[in-house]
Amino acid sequence: MTGRSAPFSRLEPVTVFAVDDRSIQISARNLARSTADVTIRGAGFERQLTAPVSAGAAVFTVDGLTPDTHFELTVDHHPAVTARTVHDLGPVLGRAATISDVHLGLDDFGILHRITDPAGPHERPSTYRCAAAAIGEALDWGAELLIVKGDLTNEGQRDEWDLAAALLENVPVPVLFAPGNHDWLRKRDLDPTRAPVPSNASGGVLATELAGVRIITADTSVPGWGFGRLRPRVDDIIEHCDPDVPTFLAIHHNLQRTPVLWFWPPGIASPEVGSCLTALAAHTPSLFVTSGHTHRNRSHRLGPGRRVTFTEVAATSDHPGVWGAYTFHANGIRQCARRIEDPDALVWLERTARGVGGLWPRWSQGRLGDRCIDHRFD
Repeated sequence: MTGRSAPFSRLEPVTVFAVDDRSIQISARNLARSTADVTIRGAGFERQLTAPVSAGAAVFTVDGLTPDTHFELTVDHHPAVTARTVHDLGPVLGRAATISDVHLGLDDFGILHRITDPAGPHERPSTYRCAAAAIGEALDWGAELLIVKGDLTNEGQRDEWDLAAALLENVPVPVLFAPGNHDWLRKRDLDPTRAPVPSNASGGVLATELAGVRIITADTSVPGWGFGRLRPRVDDIIEHCDPDVPTFLAIHHNLQRTPVLWFWPPGIASPEVGSCLTALAAHTPSLFVTSGHTHRNRSHRLGPGRRVTFTEVAATSDHPGVWGAYTFHANGIRQCARRIEDPDALVWLERTARGVGGLWPRWSQGRLGDRCIDHRFD
């Protein structure tokens, strides 16, 4: 699986959104009924199922498939789509999940803020329900660790942090949280360092280990500003690296690849990115970096010899609404950015698809190779 930049991906009525060695996730739109009939065929295999439809959309996963096999899927009246499961990376040694850009407290979307939250006054806001659905689906998938990559709140307000505490308090696996620029906004009335949620804000960098991979989270925020900095954290990150163990680094801000900022929001400037990746790559046998911030799905090869895998994973708070699924193997890491499937969450996620004159999904979802990618250890 490889990734390429996709300024505006083509938006089809039926999309293969995620694929691994034993499952395919399908995203379908323009559905007229409350349920969709689905048929899957391939290599002597045939299965039929019914998927719930919400806001004219359905997102579902077909699992129990065989690796490296071609399948054909039909959803209602739409033309069939084809997909191929990928190769087997070997036994799964561990599983982690990420969410980012939750934006608790946000009740609108779009350049002119005209897309409003359909939640009633006594309901949890839609951004909360989307994040809760993502976490629930990640746990059902088998996540042993949850990483929150910033912008948990929209403005760092106390009531938003209360929502964040409610969201995370009953998660039955360890939670790591690296704050984002929205958590550090100037208008905040509670710093992430004092918020009632798991946080590495005070120390900047935290590390744990899962399945032979060093998992590191780093706060790249500059309080009161939208851009990020990695240089102030590099020495601490290096101290947490093990020269014999691959490193999985989760941050909020994206790594800018060009000196000129050509899309919003600003991340970590490219000159700083180059020097930091060179320093980090010298202290770990293999480096995988993943961020949020841009609300889009992209993957790149960066750093010395282009040996560093870097992915941007889209938000839970708006279309397409994703969480990152990571499996750890003896020879590498596999990422699959999966859409939130919960029908209640899809009401809001499909509403936000109207953003930027309807172009938002074509920018945010990326190509399949941006969402699902393998990182082989050196």
